Amino acid sequence: MKVFVRRGDWSGQVISGKTFELFKALSMGQKGPFITVNGTGVNQDNGRPFPQRNFRIGIQEPDDFELEDKGADIFAPRMRTVFSGSPDRKLRKFVPGDAVIEKIEAASHAGSRTDETDEQIKERISERFTILQNLTADIARGNIKGLVVSGASGVGKSFEVEAALNRDSLLDKLSFNADASDQNARRIGQGGTFKARYNIVKGYSTAPALYMTLYEYSESRETLVFDDCDSVLGDETSLNILKAALDTSGKRMISWRSQSRNSTDAPNQFEFKGSVIFITNINFEKIVEKGTARLAPHLEAIMSRCLYLDLTIDTVREKLVRIEHVARDLRMLEREFKLEGNEIEEVLAWTHKHARRFRELSLRKVGQLASLRKSSNLDWERVAQVTLLKQR
Repeated sequence: MKVFVRRGDWSGQVISGKTFELFKALSMGQKGPFITVNGTGVNQDNGRPFPQRNFRIGIQEPDDFELEDKGADIFAPRMRTVFSGSPDRKLRKFVPGDAVIEKIEAASHAGSRTDETDEQIKERISERFTILQNLTADIARGNIKGLVVSGASGVGKSFEVEAALNRDSLLDKLSFNADASDQNARRIGQGGTFKARYNIVKGYSTAPALYMTLYEYSESRETLVFDDCDSVLGDETSLNILKAALDTSGKRMISWRSQSRNSTDAPNQFEFKGSVIFITNINFEKIVEKGTARLAPHLEAIMSRCLYLDLTIDTVREKLVRIEHVARDLRMLEREFKLEGNEIEEVLAWTHKHARRFRELSLRKVGQLASLRKSSNLDWERVAQVTLLKQR
């Protein structure tokens, strides 16, 4: 979406009469409200280009800028103003009304459609999760080598992946226990117990630890899942190892020929026949499209080697539709938190009412809200306001 800046401030310089690509809607910073735009291809009055990247423009009045989308003309009249100090002081802060925020959010995210009904959004997101289940099953069978799953935090990405891998592992375990005389040595873990064909890595991993883990799960039909383990995506050595593991040409040979690797359990080189799943909140596509981040070429290389599934849950509205579907239709609040009909409706109504104030609008937080609602010793709404919502 284009935005026309009548007057704005950038690093002490006045911007007047310039059109930019809007990257992020109106936000509030320490120095007041601002919009985030992309300066690519736009020149200053003196002929010098603006930063060829995203940057902030400070705004003082609601009519200092205008959106290209005429359907968003309600932007200015829907502003809610907040004055600081005495009434005769200049307007310092303003934020757009909820409807306008939603409109700009939807236009700012690839794959979002402003004309979708809630039912259409639910169908779109449900289809993506069905695809995720099927892709994970194919990975467990060794048919797919790499998958990147991108989506907002706390919407059920990890749950669906682990559930699909568990289903495959259950059949594998039953088969393993059925014939104790013919066991695959790689399926025997410590103490002679069954070793699942997948491993989920969360948190932090160094490059040497990554190399060792890939070796431990290097056989066909073995799967490594990196769940919000973005440290492996932020380290160039780790990324180079992953690119080798996901290579699509011939044998996938991974090497580490350096004395800096302390572990002696893995050889200096091995063939990786397994599969890798990345579960991340990072939007690879946006980083690659911008091309300004140091790791953009590496992420592009990962994307070229993997299937990339964007769950398209970005806006507050999309998150609420997903929460409603899982909490009510899939009976999460009934099954996991033992809430009854009226309690479920109270929790969902409270979530909708305060959706924009949640520190994190997610299934996790709705689950915590359900736990508070279930407690008979608490004023659950007051406790939820204090513990789940932004206080300022």
